Amino acid sequence: MHAGLLGLSALLQAAEQSARLCSIVFYFATGRLLWGWLALSVLLPGFLVQALSFLWFRADGHQGQWWLAVLHLLQLGVWKRLHIYLEIHPERKGDYLRCLLLSMHLSVATFL
Repeated sequence: MHAGLLGLSALLQAAEQSARLCSIVFYFATGRLLWGWLALSVLLPGFLVQALSFLWFRADGHQGQWWLAVLHLLQLGVWKRLHIYLEIHPERKGDYLRCLLLSMHLSVATFL
């Protein structure tokens, strides 16, 4: 149940980010520059966090892995870092899984 909810939430988040990226490209391609810049400015803080996370992965020695770039473009790179942290500190897994599941429940509830 929890794995299915986690997978569904990740899929919804990836679909949402893909739709946002497509809308930005659409606005700029059709000449609606104001809407394009407004949509881009809303996404900028999240992309800054993902860019820092991607640079952190590269500094850790994860070179040339295209899937890391895709994860970060879809705003899922921070979740990968959390997954690595939980592998290192399994005793904290219960605390983080409770918070993760709560956030996933909220994201699915707001989508529906």
